[in-house]
Amino acid sequence: MIITRYLLREILGPFAIVLSVLSVLFTSFGAASFLSDAVNGLLPTDTIVQVIGLRTLIALEMLIPISLYLSVVMALGRLYVDSEITALFALGLTPARVMGIVLGLSLCTALVVAGLSLVVRPWDRSGGPGPRRVRAIEAPRRRHSHHLCEVCRADAARWRGLADASD
Repeated sequence: MIITRYLLREILGPFAIVLSVLSVLFTSFGAASFLSDAVNGLLPTDTIVQVIGLRTLIALEMLIPISLYLSVVMALGRLYVDSEITALFALGLTPARVMGIVLGLSLCTALVVAGLSLVVRPWDRSGGPGPRRVRAIEAPRRRHSHHLCEVCRADAARWRGLADASD
């Protein structure tokens, strides 16, 4: 029991830090485009936090497993470098027990990610009051990027026509 808590503490410490850093990076990267639209007056300022929060919540589906993987690698790597794993194995801890602890933590994390996938994403698609506003905000942005694709295709066709005429 003590060893289990010790290993969980060694894994959950880096997990919290890695998840925090990845969430902040994702949120700040995603917020940059919305903030530029808010400054230009294209986006109401009262919905910025709601949009960014919902996008970050959906992104946790990816960020949580990545954070868990990195934290397990970092924690077990540190335990091996400090020879703590060797000491634990000398005390009778087996590799199967270490894998069982990591597997139990992974299953708990999988349940959280499944909850996010089965509750948050459908809630976003069902059109609650928050998600409706998010889709209304993101729809012109999608149309705009689609329009840019059409402009790029037209430019490419024009350049091909110029290249064919020069031959």
